[in-house]
Amino acid sequence: MFSSFRASVTACICAATFFLPAPFGAQTPTDISTGAAPPSVTHSVSVTPDAATADEQSANTGGHVLTFTVTNTGTEIDMYEVKCSGVAKASCSGTVPTRLTLDSGESGTVDVSYSVTEVGTGLVSLVAVSVLSDAHDHGSYRVPVTQ
Repeated sequence: MFSSFRASVTACICAATFFLPAPFGAQTPTDISTGAAPPSVTHSVSVTPDAATADEQSANTGGHVLTFTVTNTGTEIDMYEVKCSGVAKASCSGTVPTRLTLDSGESGTVDVSYSVTEVGTGLVSLVAVSVLSDAHDHGSYRVPVTQ
């Protein structure tokens, strides 16, 4: 047994954009009101500097700070978790802040606290990872450690 339903709309003031599935053979969906493809969304990030040389530090000292710049190079707002690491003669103790929310094209700074051990060269690095995608980048400083 079939039943039917009939309704009529007498007035509609609508302001909406609807995207239809791509027609057979087309590559992208289209905007029903304009026929245009929707804007492309990308998530990407840049961390600088890359392999810069920091000021010399005396062996077996701590409380040092390096500043990195994180830039949202994507097309949308994004949130990034940041983590630091130290290699060889350097050890990272934390970042301020630990998370950044940046609009497209916006930059923010992250301070990395670190200490150094014996004479040589250490490496302090920072990685920023998007919480919305797999976008990530890292930057680093070489740290000369003297007597």
